[in-house]
Amino acid sequence: VFVANPNKPPDITAVLVKNHDGLLPLLHNLPFSK
Repeated sequence: VFVANPNKPPDITAVLVKNHDGLLPLLHNLPFSK
């Protein structure tokens, strides 16, 4: 997942910033790893 990667390319960061309203609920609903 690019969100967790601290070394994101600038293009990925721009997409995440642009789409954060849709991504946050999606990430919130992901199950936690065991």
